[in-house]
Amino acid sequence: MTSPQKHSGKILVPWFNTNEWKYVYNLIFNESNTHISKPRALQLLHMWKARTPRLPSGVEGTLIILEAMVQDEEHISEETLRVLYGAAIMRFLNLCGACGDKQGTFYRTAKQNNLPDWLIDLRHDIAHDQIVPSRGMLEIGLEVCLDWLKREYWEKQEAGMTDYVISFNPDRKIEVAMKLYCQINLIQYLDKSKSLIELDDQTLMEKFEIIKDIVLIDSSMHIKDAAALLLKALNSYITSANTNGELISEAVLESGSLFSMEIFKDFSETIPNDFVNIWEPLLNLLYGKNMLIQLIKKLIDIIGSDTLEKPKKRVASLWLTEILGGLVLTKNIYDAYHKLPNRHKLNKNLVKVTLKGAIQNENPELKQVLDFNIDYYEDIRPDLDAVTLNVIENANSFASQLMQYIVRLRGLSECSADYVKEIVEKYIRSENVNETRLEDHPNLIESSLQTSLNNAEMLNVLFGEDETQLSTDMNECSDNNSKQIFSRVEDTSIFEGCPLGVFKGQDRDNNPLLHFQ
Repeated sequence: MTSPQKHSGKILVPWFNTNEWKYVYNLIFNESNTHISKPRALQLLHMWKARTPRLPSGVEGTLIILEAMVQDEEHISEETLRVLYGAAIMRFLNLCGACGDKQGTFYRTAKQNNLPDWLIDLRHDIAHDQIVPSRGMLEIGLEVCLDWLKREYWEKQEAGMTDYVISFNPDRKIEVAMKLYCQINLIQYLDKSKSLIELDDQTLMEKFEIIKDIVLIDSSMHIKDAAALLLKALNSYITSANTNGELISEAVLESGSLFSMEIFKDFSETIPNDFVNIWEPLLNLLYGKNMLIQLIKKLIDIIGSDTLEKPKKRVASLWLTEILGGLVLTKNIYDAYHKLPNRHKLNKNLVKVTLKGAIQNENPELKQVLDFNIDYYEDIRPDLDAVTLNVIENANSFASQLMQYIVRLRGLSECSADYVKEIVEKYIRSENVNETRLEDHPNLIESSLQTSLNNAEMLNVLFGEDETQLSTDMNECSDNNSKQIFSRVEDTSIFEGCPLGVFKGQDRDNNPLLHFQ
């Protein structure tokens, strides 16, 4: 029995591979726990039906018979059960008759297909007799039909079935492996006790099949072990030279695991420490492969999006806070280590541990942050400077909590950092004002005008094109070891022709609230 959906000797089928087909086969004909296995098999057959409405005839016949056999006998009357059983047998035999090469009598069909003659007599009684055959006789008929399907379809197909494998390029396999790791990692956090087979998730099994030449995962494996094996494989296959960092970071975010509402429905201000901890190995992997910066950029894109919902932007800002906090600790350790006069003669690991403890004692807020290896910090630092500057230039309310770490990553003194945070906060407040109807709040107009510079223009004041902070004559910010922020303008000709209070280069397109006379 085959489906007419043929092309070049191949048949379009609804199962992902032979393993899925065999899984259903074993469920149907499982001699033990039939009250569990047969209903589960029926669910999967319906899934196949949804995927491909025109099923192979052997599968369609199995679905018809199985649906009758798993009816809830306790809640259906005897008469109704007999009608259902009879209808299933008639539909099955009609399907057999329709699959013959030539149309003929049902007795001829039975002979051609090795069906017993009495089954055709039973069909005749169901169709034409005023009294439906007994329940016992109909149940025997269903068992005979299912046994025939096993012998004539399932066993024969099993012997000759092979997969037609569509090859995936290496990047695609790594992308699938990364999404799979993220899904497994989330499941591990939500339920640490399960094995993969207990999840009963066919989609996961399909993904494991795709990446089987990268890593072999056994369905009996514990979730924690599967996650560790996946991460080890990803570490081996991902290299900064031959792997697209954009693709990897996109796969992490598309998995949705970092944004699971099951986690964040009860947490709005912070991420639970134990949830951060299960992602630390992956974040360290990306960091070591010089790909963490791509993830940071994509999270920044999320918090700056005009189309995404606020809860997702909020979670993205929380993850940025965790990552940037870890990088601040790493920067401090890196800077302190490279200031040591005879560092090459010292035990590097021991020194790093000592420096980390000292820095965390001085900065208690860094005690619970992510731990990155300082050996890779030199690789990420140039990109990190550009990214942090971009956050300041395009700050919004979701970026405000990042400023405590961004100013430290940029090496600003405490005083200078306070100025940057104050200006950014003013800009954010002005943005919030601009989103309201100013004519309804006249008292806000003056303050909004005073802070209407866009962030890029503010940064032109704060940072020169050579990215060196300007100096200031304020006594409290005169520390020679710190980067300072303001300086007195000596050449005032740059402001010629500018209205009072307007910087050179400002225009009304970017600053519609400026009132030029």
